[in-house]
Amino acid sequence: ERLGRLNIEGFLDSELIVMEALIGEEEWVVNSVSLHGIHKFLDMWYGPPKVCRSGGDGGPAQFLYTEQYLALESQRRADVLEFCCKALDALGLRNGAAHTELLWTVDGPRLLEVNA
Repeated sequence: ERLGRLNIEGFLDSELIVMEALIGEEEWVVNSVSLHGIHKFLDMWYGPPKVCRSGGDGGPAQFLYTEQYLALESQRRADVLEFCCKALDALGLRNGAAHTELLWTVDGPRLLEVNA
């Protein structure tokens, strides 16, 4: 029902993305740079899932982190790095910077977004 209509930002909704609602323990943010398919990780952060704040007055909702922690060496950190490598490879990102967000669930990591 949204396709072909203008959204709140004034753009035509021409594509539809289906999202799965996930419940997770932590959200992770991973910043990386890649060259010739080799991924180097710059920094990693984790914390509780984002909080949704209503946009009010018809404005867009905002999703904000209330707290984040620098990820130190751990098995979960290693699992997140492996997952990010696989995600970047699957998306075909071989060169450039990326900002990846994922959610850690009882079933392991689930991708939220990659900005590259």
